[in-house]
Amino acid sequence: MSSPVEIERANCHIFMIDDEEIVLQMYSEYLRESGFRNLHAFTRASDAINMLRCLRPDVILTDIHMPDVDGSVLTQLVREFEHLEAIPLVAITADGRKETAVEIIDSGANAVLIKPVTPDELLGQLALVLDGAPQAELS
Repeated sequence: MSSPVEIERANCHIFMIDDEEIVLQMYSEYLRESGFRNLHAFTRASDAINMLRCLRPDVILTDIHMPDVDGSVLTQLVREFEHLEAIPLVAITADGRKETAVEIIDSGANAVLIKPVTPDELLGQLALVLDGAPQAELS
């Protein structure tokens, strides 16, 4: 019999956006091993934006530095969609500068993770944002 946490994770829809396929595969592996099943991976932010016009995921994980649409711009666009304004959004970046994290939070992200992201960091931050933790978590 499945526990409530297993059922909740299995039913959670996660959008993952990163221009590097290998990174998306790694995050998918972390998440699947933890019971998440509804994973939607995008290598182009513009493709994710098109899908977000009609779908409402439970959480969005996005890279910041991408060739087609910058992650900060994507975050601002997501916040402009009425049906997405309260969706938790976790930004992931290799840029560890504090001013970058502040800019990302100011654009509407709920949290920022610095690459490389470990499974524990990713799952811990997901637990925080999915449980309604306060906005602006910096890790």
